[in-house]
Amino acid sequence: MKKGFTLAELLGVIIILGIVALISIPLINKMIKDSKTDAYNAQVKIIVEAAKTWALNNTTRLPDVNSDNEETVSVAELITAGYIKGSDSDQIINPTDETKTMNGCVIIKYSQDYQQYTYEYIDECQN
Repeated sequence: MKKGFTLAELLGVIIILGIVALISIPLINKMIKDSKTDAYNAQVKIIVEAAKTWALNNTTRLPDVNSDNEETVSVAELITAGYIKGSDSDQIINPTDETKTMNGCVIIKYSQDYQQYTYEYIDECQN
């Protein structure tokens, strides 16, 4: 009596492993992408919260409540002023694309609808 697997048994195992891989790999890739998006959103939230703290300490630079003006605060300015702790290179890495840094701005406007300042992060600064 010979010990071992028949060709049919080996093919069956290979097919089953292929089906498992076909199902699991896209799910794993989606989970990785979702976690990077969540990390990016968390970074944006930290940047906006830092801008809110900056605004409390720099009220003279905020736009007037009766105007449509806006103030922009760059991430670099927030890092330099100590509102955000950057890495050793004083840059925040973009979690969705680790070759890029988050060097955008927070736009601060006064909303007449909400009767308060609004803060919006944008990836590209105009100034």
